[in-house]
Amino acid sequence: MRVSRCRQSKHLLSYHSAAQPGTFQARDNISQFIGWARATLAVPDTLLFETEDLVSRRNERNVLLCLFEVAPTAVHLLLLYKVNVKNT
Repeated sequence: MRVSRCRQSKHLLSYHSAAQPGTFQARDNISQFIGWARATLAVPDTLLFETEDLVSRRNERNVLLCLFEVAPTAVHLLLLYKVNVKNT
């Protein structure tokens, strides 16, 4: 399991890098993402999805709404990372 720290939020993100689709590790990765989106990005519960939605490929609309909510922050963090790497 890998653990990385998000500089912006100081919230630990842990994930299983070798998780196979449908396994417990894949479900745990999804659950970690949902928890991170809720705690760090304050994504409203109405825009979050259930772990089973992604694993079973159902309620795809809910998954996409959550990703659309997270995307602007992800782009911002990516740009901050690139600026930090460029300046070092």
